[in-house]
Amino acid sequence: MGDEEAVYADKTYESKERRERLRSQGMKDRIMHRGHKHQTGLPRWQRRRNGLLSKVRAPVEQALGTMKRCYGYWRVRCMGLMRNEAEALFKAAGEGAADMGTTRPVSPYPHPQL
Repeated sequence: MGDEEAVYADKTYESKERRERLRSQGMKDRIMHRGHKHQTGLPRWQRRRNGLLSKVRAPVEQALGTMKRCYGYWRVRCMGLMRNEAEALFKAAGEGAADMGTTRPVSPYPHPQL
């Protein structure tokens, strides 16, 4: 791991071992809680914590969803982190360039001057 201070993750990644490993590395645990086999529901504090964490994770999930849905970024092409990061940056830059100047619909008909 790099110089991360906290790890945000959804319920899929929850485990005691993972939480202990984060604690031993001095990182903040921001993994959402999930219900377990003999648990009828999450305690109130865990539901509240999950709600607060989801507000942080939502913008990231939306950006990733847009990259996947609109730009075909379903899987990475390389094994190395640096190459994948570079590819993601180029795709994001392309996304920004494609959106430049299209804040209003372009019509083939001239608009009357107001």
